Amino acid sequence: MYDDRVETVLKLVLVIDALLKGLILTAPGRVRATNILQMKGVKIPIALDAFRHLINDRSDGVVSNALFGIVFHRDRASIPLIAAAARHSKPESRRQKRYLEAINALEKDDPFLYSPGFHDAGDVWGLDKSLFGDRIG
Repeated sequence: MYDDRVETVLKLVLVIDALLKGLILTAPGRVRATNILQMKGVKIPIALDAFRHLINDRSDGVVSNALFGIVFHRDRASIPLIAAAARHSKPESRRQKRYLEAINALEKDDPFLYSPGFHDAGDVWGLDKSLFGDRIG
């Protein structure tokens, strides 16, 4: 019999699969789905696939959540993908600003540059407490 942790992971995989296949049709639904993935932080590394997939979503809120997930996963390999999206976004737009903030945070290895008000109360992102101690736990 499966324990609760296995069941939770299976549900998260279904959420990721639905995002990747475009089965969640509304922006609020995609925002909720990314929020669910963010609650688990680095414990679900395959969530990065969904976050990367949503980089060019038509909703600014979905893009912002996707960037948050990438930045807090500290996935520097996504910088070229984000930079390409920034180049294709409307100049001086809020979206372009978020792309550039994400790139800056990744380059400086400081996710709080992207989301300064965030506090990782549950320590789900596995951040270095010697660097970000006051924002973790």
